[in-house]
Amino acid sequence: MLRITEIGTETLRVEGRLTGPWVDELRRLCAGRSGVRQLDLSGLTFADIGGAALLKELAAGGVIIRDSSRFLDQLLRGGEA
Repeated sequence: MLRITEIGTETLRVEGRLTGPWVDELRRLCAGRSGVRQLDLSGLTFADIGGAALLKELAAGGVIIRDSSRFLDQLLRGGEA
């Protein structure tokens, strides 16, 4: 399960597990909101390979990833958790 909450006009809070169809949902939401500049991952507990790839893609495009866990930090750096 994944919960995505709009915080202000530029930030989305992502909570739960970023897997399977939820990866496409987050991609769709970010693409549909040109003002998304930050993702608050403080409540994100897991991301599968597709989820990690999307987060890397968004970060490369200028979206600020903040408050992620050590596990997610390792995934985003390409290391093992």
